[in-house]
Amino acid sequence: MYLALSPFFLLGTWFGNPSIESITGIADQLEASGEWHLAVQALCYHPDDVARGHLIRGVLSRHAPSKADNPATQARLELVTRLRVPRQWLLLAQAHRAKYERLPALEAEYLVGAGQWNAAHKVLLDELLPEAVLADDLQSIAPLLEKMNSAAERDELSGWQSGGQALHLYLHVCVQIRGLVSSAEAQRDRANVHAQLEALRPKVAAACRALGGLQPKSLGGRFARAEMGARLVQCTLAGGEAAAHVAALLRTLALPPDTTHTAQHKISSMLASRAAESACPASPAS
Repeated sequence: MYLALSPFFLLGTWFGNPSIESITGIADQLEASGEWHLAVQALCYHPDDVARGHLIRGVLSRHAPSKADNPATQARLELVTRLRVPRQWLLLAQAHRAKYERLPALEAEYLVGAGQWNAAHKVLLDELLPEAVLADDLQSIAPLLEKMNSAAERDELSGWQSGGQALHLYLHVCVQIRGLVSSAEAQRDRANVHAQLEALRPKVAAACRALGGLQPKSLGGRFARAEMGARLVQCTLAGGEAAAHVAALLRTLALPPDTTHTAQHKISSMLASRAAESACPASPAS
């Protein structure tokens, strides 16, 4: 596409002193023609740091793609990188584009890359948690969870203990449970599996405590929380926890009744058995 560049801009750049009007004018012209990356290049000549940053961020927010899925787009992003535009500006613009295109996984990834931990945490809870849990696809967000957990340990992310930490701990429990199942199928050693379940009890308890503080606002989030709670209760039962502990756990998690039927039945059976034992004292020795 032929584009007639402003002679004032060309002369100004040749002599090293283009006017602000010629810079913004050629940038507008380039952006309007679809050459937004060249508009960024032109704006790099702007002498005022604050205005230059504002104008470049504006162009990026309007045009930065969510994906570099073709050579032309890759070349444009490479030019922006070579121009030494702050990486955070580009990542934030891509995050906004991903949000507009309903790509929450990419949005969270870009926000994490830009150091916007709290914003990424919100995307995790509102968008990624329900889909990952209900589709049983936790591994798709495992790297993101690890990065966020590390940020929380550095005090760069707020609200982790009552939010994403529950999902992070739940993921680790699920991974270990799957490992136990695979080991049991391979070795057929029930005693060893039971011992490993016993060793897993502290992690299950930690995941349950964290889940107690997680209160999703969306319907999908509440369904996901119920699914997580039901599985953790099953792990607790498999680990041989006492009825009183399981009952306290159910009160803390406040799960829907249909997800806790097995646990309620076990508690009732254990209490009934205990009552029967106390009502029937042992017969005296003859």
